[in-house]
Amino acid sequence: MKQETKNVFKSAAELEPADGCFAASPEQEGKWVKALKARVKEAAAEVYQALGPGFYPPAYKEALAQEFLLRGIPYTQGKALDIIYKGLRVSTAQVDYVVEDTLLVDCSARKGLEPGQRRMMQACYIFSGLTQGILLNFPNKGKTIEAVEVPYTPLKIKAPARPKGKTLKERLAYAADQVHVHLGHYAMDHLDCEAYETALGIELRLQKIPYAWQNLEVTYKGIVVEKRKALVVNGKCLVHLYYEWTPGKNNKRFREEKENLKYNLGLAGLKEGLIFKIPSNTSNVVIYSLTR
Repeated sequence: MKQETKNVFKSAAELEPADGCFAASPEQEGKWVKALKARVKEAAAEVYQALGPGFYPPAYKEALAQEFLLRGIPYTQGKALDIIYKGLRVSTAQVDYVVEDTLLVDCSARKGLEPGQRRMMQACYIFSGLTQGILLNFPNKGKTIEAVEVPYTPLKIKAPARPKGKTLKERLAYAADQVHVHLGHYAMDHLDCEAYETALGIELRLQKIPYAWQNLEVTYKGIVVEKRKALVVNGKCLVHLYYEWTPGKNNKRFREEKENLKYNLGLAGLKEGLIFKIPSNTSNVVIYSLTR
């Protein structure tokens, strides 16, 4: 016989007194969140039991939304999260569900959960201000879902000190580290590169470093076959942003990036180039110089 998990509180509102002040003790709130997570897991298990494996994620997501509705679980689907850098929105991220304005839920349908999905959830914590989340995976084989609770881990990136020198490289390193500290290494798996680029542009303006985004044209026998977006700093230095998805690995990919920078220097008619190596961990940004 199917057993229902006892719902300690129907909603967070039941924990509030008449004057609107939140009165639940940490123990009460913990019990409520635990019960809410159990209800979400049960709903997901019901969906997978009914549909089985083999569907793409949208099918499971729509079915889960229906199951939430039938079970009386309040949720927001496809919640857009603003990514703010020093007061300005640089991009948006999206999470599949926000349940009871408390719990983030993200769904996938693959062989198994990957480490990048856990980092993605940490990014959503940063952008949403919430600290509770569950990753649900509806595997393409098997009879049970994967439901992993992701604990919130605060950012531990050391804030950069203002550069003592005034060289362009030192000032750029400081600007890049500012962006990395504010957006966080967790965001690497969830953001498009344009968010980092936009935030870096904001920081360069704040540091009063002249810059411009240019389109470098690759031509073939008089026609343009490709346009490459390039960051030119101080009118003479070409900057590449290199996102290090796996620290200490992908050396081949980094060598290719250096060759790519050399080629782009030729297109831009410049001699000096820099690569900002942006890590996916708590390390600071490393800048590599290259000349043509």
